[in-house]
Amino acid sequence: MVSIVVTGIAALILFCSVWYVYRPTTDNFSCTSDDFLLHEGMQMRARYILSIVDGNGSIRVIGAVTSKGESYPVSRQIHFTYTRQDNEYLLTSTHIVTFSNDKGIESAANKHYPAFFSLAGQKLTVKILNDRYDNKVIYFGGVPLFYCLRDR
Repeated sequence: MVSIVVTGIAALILFCSVWYVYRPTTDNFSCTSDDFLLHEGMQMRARYILSIVDGNGSIRVIGAVTSKGESYPVSRQIHFTYTRQDNEYLLTSTHIVTFSNDKGIESAANKHYPAFFSLAGQKLTVKILNDRYDNKVIYFGGVPLFYCLRDR
């Protein structure tokens, strides 16, 4: 009887260990990333708040574009669905909320964003990996684009 209990406990520990190593690590999370882009005399600073939960998600963009001495606020939220294969995510924008102070369309901001950020029905493929601190590193085109601090 004792050997059966010990074997059962060992099997449970082994199962939990295997589950922990191979558990899904990138679904159902929220994180924040700050970004700065300088290109052709234009500066774009933005905070991105990404939330992913069970096949749906949103990206909140809060920032500003400065071009030719003028500043244009960018304030929008992109809602999307996604499919996942391993750590590759195919995002499809479903609804774009452009807040009243968003003047990104008047600036050069939209030419620096994929259409996913301004039009519904657009696709964006990203890879999302965890760093050793369980923060997210988001890759676009094989390049690490955002270091996203996990919301605790």
